Amino acid sequence: MECIDLYNKDVDRYKHGKLALKALKNNIQKEIGENINLIKLSEFVFDEELSEVAREIWSLK
Repeated sequence: MECIDLYNKDVDRYKHGKLALKALKNNIQKEIGENINLIKLSEFVFDEELSEVAREIWSLK
């Protein structure tokens, strides 16, 4: 996979979240020809225990 190859060639560049996210977004944008929002709510990424912690921390209802 290209992503794995890119990471393995320059681990220092891609081990930081913001840089890795930017590189991923740029590669996807080149592939599909438009901007994409990779950070959005998803019903597929949910954990009740973490949600409970969030409610306690931020007094969410």
